[in-house]
Amino acid sequence: MNPRRLPFFVESLGKLDYVDVLLAKNMEIIMAQNNIRKYFLEHDYTHLLFTSDDVEIPYGAPKQIFDDVEQGGYDIITGWSLCRPNRKEANITPMAPKNIGGRLNRPFWYHEYGFLKNYEISNMVKSGKTIIPIWFTGWSLTCISRKVVDVWTPRGWYFQPIPEFRPTIYKGVGGSWASTDLWFSYQLWKAGFNKYADLRVYVPHNPLHFSHKYASILVGKEPAKLEFISAKKALR
Repeated sequence: MNPRRLPFFVESLGKLDYVDVLLAKNMEIIMAQNNIRKYFLEHDYTHLLFTSDDVEIPYGAPKQIFDDVEQGGYDIITGWSLCRPNRKEANITPMAPKNIGGRLNRPFWYHEYGFLKNYEISNMVKSGKTIIPIWFTGWSLTCISRKVVDVWTPRGWYFQPIPEFRPTIYKGVGGSWASTDLWFSYQLWKAGFNKYADLRVYVPHNPLHFSHKYASILVGKEPAKLEFISAKKALR
């Protein structure tokens, strides 16, 4: 997903020369996810490595995730990021929040997730726990198998009215779908898939301040399009 063309994301992506890349440019989030999913299913890929556009992708991180898949056969395995640079919470949780099913279509607040803390992750890695089961995953290089992509139906957890940003009209109100990662985590949990995180794969996350976040989005300002960038060399 690439609605903003953030320099640190584009620069890190440009160095990533051993995987095929598909950019959903200038698209609202659900449109972007549906286009990526459709392209993937129409081609002969086995795994999709999904990420947001406000991260800096470490060069070796995709290879580590692919190694995990080969060695462990995971259908869903992800790296992790700090939710916000000045906080200790990481964008993964060990278990489902209480009564999560009854909260669909309503906002789910930051403190309710039960995010792991960065020091908890550090202690796990020091004790030899590098890959752990999780319930919630953000989009920090989240690798999903083809059978997961088949089941996944992109949507948001709830619709967020935003007066200054209206890429989608839902029930007569302009705004955008929010918390697509929460919907993904919930839907695939209900479908019976287990999710894992490789705690060695840290992906720097740099979300912009809210007032700048939407000002920099190119949705509706530039044409929506897919851009395919072929790998320049083999993974191995």
